[in-house]
Amino acid sequence: MNEVFDAFTQQLFIRATHPDAYRSGQWAKVVKTAFKPERFGERPQPARPVYEIEFVDGKIDQWPVYDEVAGYEFAAQVKP
Repeated sequence: MNEVFDAFTQQLFIRATHPDAYRSGQWAKVVKTAFKPERFGERPQPARPVYEIEFVDGKIDQWPVYDEVAGYEFAAQVKP
């Protein structure tokens, strides 16, 4: 995913707007997309796509790409 943004000289930012979302309203840079395997109990579940994000304080997190409740907002910034 980074290659796509680099090609267009942009960075992608994301924030969740739901009041109960982790760090709701805080912008984070999308570092990459990945597939995260899920485990519930003893049965592994299919991997799901996630955004790997980094907040301004350096905290890294993974947010599911498909999260209808979080209310993601996106913004792009042109690199200097």
